[in-house]
Amino acid sequence: MASCCSFADSAKNHFDKKDAEKTLARYLSKGPDETTRLLGERLAAEGLASGTVLDIGAGLGFLSLELLRLGADRSTAVDASAAFIETGRLEAKRQGKNDRVSFIEADFVQVAESMPPATLVVMDRAVCCYPDYTPLLNAAVARATAAFAFSYPRDRWFVRMGIALENSLRRFRADPFRAFVHPVTEMQRLVTGHGLELVTSEQTTMWSIEVYRRMRGPTPMVFMHQSEASLR
Repeated sequence: MASCCSFADSAKNHFDKKDAEKTLARYLSKGPDETTRLLGERLAAEGLASGTVLDIGAGLGFLSLELLRLGADRSTAVDASAAFIETGRLEAKRQGKNDRVSFIEADFVQVAESMPPATLVVMDRAVCCYPDYTPLLNAAVARATAAFAFSYPRDRWFVRMGIALENSLRRFRADPFRAFVHPVTEMQRLVTGHGLELVTSEQTTMWSIEVYRRMRGPTPMVFMHQSEASLR
C-alpha cells in the first residue's frame, strides 16, 4: 500500500460488518482483549486515565469505553472502518456512554490537523495497520497534552512469521490489507523526541504495551523520513 488513501480503502474492506459483529460478540462474551485491558490498567495505575481521550484506530471503541469507566471525562474514537464505527456507536449507546464518546470515520493521518489536542492519546493495536508509522505517530503524539499510550507487535521472529503468514493468506484471498511489524527502537525514539518519557511497559507473547507521560521542557523535534524532509 503506497498511500494513506490505499490504507483507508483496504481497512474499510478488511474490517467489514461481519468482522465488526464477530468482534462485538467476543467482547460481550469475554470482555476487552488483553492489550485493551492492560492499557486501561496501566494508565489508571499511573493516574493518567482522566481528562479527554483521543482514541486512534479505535475499532469499536472498547479502549475508549474502558477509559471512561476508569475515570476519563470524554473520548473521541477515530477509525477508518464505517462498519466498526457504526457498531461502536451502538455499543456505546447500549452502555449508556454515547453522550461521552464521539465516533469519527476517517483515516486519522488525513484529519489529524483538524483534531483538537487531548489529555491522553491512545492507539491499541493500530500502528501495525499502517505501512508508514512515522506520520501516524508524529500526528498522534503531537496531540497528547499529558500522556500517550500504545500497543504494537513485538519485533520477534515468531511474531514476524505469524504476521507474514496472515499477509500471505490475505494476498491469496485478494484482500489488499496488510499488517506490519515496525522497528521498536525507532518508534520509541520518535515518541520520546516529542518530549515524552516512558513510565511503564509490559509485554505479552505477541504484543508490547507502553505508557508515556509528557515532560516539561523545550519544544520537541518532529521526526521525518528523509524524503519528507527534502520537501520542506
